[in-house]
Amino acid sequence: MNSFKLFQFITFSNYFFKISSLKITKELLRQHVQKAKEGHQISFNFLLDVFWPDVYNYQLKRTQNDNDAEKTHAQWALDHCFYETQKALLDLAQNFPNKFVGLLIRITAFPMGQTMKAPSDKLEHKLASLMMKNQSYREKLRRRIFLSGTDNKSRLDKVEAAFQLILDNQSLFKRLKGIGKVSIHNLSAFLDKKIAEGEINETQKEALLKSETARWEAIQVDEFAFEELTDTKEKLHPEPLETVQ
Repeated sequence: MNSFKLFQFITFSNYFFKISSLKITKELLRQHVQKAKEGHQISFNFLLDVFWPDVYNYQLKRTQNDNDAEKTHAQWALDHCFYETQKALLDLAQNFPNKFVGLLIRITAFPMGQTMKAPSDKLEHKLASLMMKNQSYREKLRRRIFLSGTDNKSRLDKVEAAFQLILDNQSLFKRLKGIGKVSIHNLSAFLDKKIAEGEINETQKEALLKSETARWEAIQVDEFAFEELTDTKEKLHPEPLETVQ
């Protein structure tokens, strides 16, 4: 509320300044920008007065979006934990060895039964949407884990690199219908067909291949080579020893 009031005052003063001053033209702005770069404080103040409401509105909106991301994650975590905790305590009371004592505990602690609800579908959809894009809360979590950022050899590095590539090429994925059903082994031929049809160019093909290859490598869970699996099988099931005479 206080931020909104401050914004109203700033907007009013800005409009008052524009009305009371000479007509602001592109040439006038260009001159003041140049002088501000040269260190003229008057030109800097002039530009600040002209553009401050736009800058402040952008910062205010960004802060609200950042806070919304954190509140959504926190709300889901609280709803989930409260629901699971109450459910577990009710199960404990129901399965208490002494049925009378268990009933007394349940009536005393939770007379209305399971009142705490699991996270709603709307909240989970909102959380899922936030998780599929770069935002402030995700960046805070990312800064607290180790990422080499160079070799992409660790599992987390591969997942993060694939995620960023997918975001970079999101518009291309949306444009090409049916690409989600194409396996990684048939993707190159599929994209060649799209190039022939004029939907994408060679550069976009390379970007999509790189993105899908990174995604494919990130979701692989088998850390063993085929030879290692074969050797392990032989060790687990050795040939029977000959009977010693």
